[in-house]
Amino acid sequence: MVIRAQMIDAKCRAKAMKIAVGVPGVISVSIAGFASILLSYLAFYDLGNTSCSLVDVRLLSCSLLTSEAAQSIALCKNLKMLDFGGCKSVADQGLESLSSLTRLTTLYLSGTDIIDTGLRALGCGNTPIGSLSLRYSHLLPEKLKFLQLRTTCVEQMKHLIHDRIDSGLVSLSLALDVITDDLIFHITHNLGLLVKLDLEDRPRSIPEKHIDFSNYGLHLLASCTRLTDLCLVRCSSGHVPATFRMVNCLGMSLLAEGCKNLESVKLSDFFLVTNEGFTSILFSYKKLRKFEVIDSFLLSNLAFHDLGNTSCSLVDVRLPPCTLLTGEVAQSIALCKDLEVLDFGGCDNVADQGLESLSSLTRLTTLYLSGTNITDTGLRALGCGNSPIGSLSLRYCKRVVDRGLAFL
Repeated sequence: MVIRAQMIDAKCRAKAMKIAVGVPGVISVSIAGFASILLSYLAFYDLGNTSCSLVDVRLLSCSLLTSEAAQSIALCKNLKMLDFGGCKSVADQGLESLSSLTRLTTLYLSGTDIIDTGLRALGCGNTPIGSLSLRYSHLLPEKLKFLQLRTTCVEQMKHLIHDRIDSGLVSLSLALDVITDDLIFHITHNLGLLVKLDLEDRPRSIPEKHIDFSNYGLHLLASCTRLTDLCLVRCSSGHVPATFRMVNCLGMSLLAEGCKNLESVKLSDFFLVTNEGFTSILFSYKKLRKFEVIDSFLLSNLAFHDLGNTSCSLVDVRLPPCTLLTGEVAQSIALCKDLEVLDFGGCDNVADQGLESLSSLTRLTTLYLSGTNITDTGLRALGCGNSPIGSLSLRYCKRVVDRGLAFL
């Protein structure tokens, strides 16, 4: 059951939630954007007096939700998954009550007011949490398998990896002030079982060359032989240029020599990497299913030229906005017959050429063409094909008019 904030007024939403959680057999409830304090009292107040069957509760960005709701939810003894993401008024008091849940394995606390006190209480309880998402804390439950930390200082993170995080961790997602080679060293030498690594940074100033992420960092990552998902993203922070300026094609080649089990790669703002570097990634991993490159100024059609000569396993390709790409790249990518998602958002040199090739993809369900230079002619080609496209984005396509939409 899913209840969203837009559907009814606050009091009615709370009553609807109260009815939902009290219905026998309801095991999952999700609500987003709830800004009413009524949710605490009306929806969860009597859970202790009902035969609660909930195992999955997601309360996203409910800005006025307080810890009292957590205390009530803690009466759901079968609960396995709880998401308080963006509930900024949820604090330590509610977390203490969750420590008695013996089946709770997944807990999302990003955007809450939780600090070390609450996590200490949680760690002293019987909750077998294996997946945790929060802003930051010095105190983490033992034997975590999945960890997501937001707004983390790289120096604090190195301390956590060395002293607090269990070596059995398989998934790590971090939002940092800066990604450094030293951090990668700590990760690769202490977390040898990692399967998924997601790193995003937002430097407040241009990182010093001797500490910034470089080819050496990619060389270290190549030793993570179990890795299947890798994400490396640098975001802009005000006037600070957001690029990995110490990484070039050599680094990509070093990465391609290892990590042979990679299935998903996301790379953003690798300013100096050319087709040679991206090609080494594309053609080195036989299991690669998702390939995403964001804001690459040097990625062109040539990187995809030989896709037809490989056993292409790609199902998801996202290239926004790589401005050197043209419609010809679509013809190469169309050789990936299992493709389901394709994103050319912001690739303003991509036009009608190649869209006819995409129309033959019988599994393509999602296509993003926002900000491209396509016309009604290209839409006609798509409309006459066999692609079962269910999601199509045409925002800022200035050459598309009503007549073109009629072809779809």
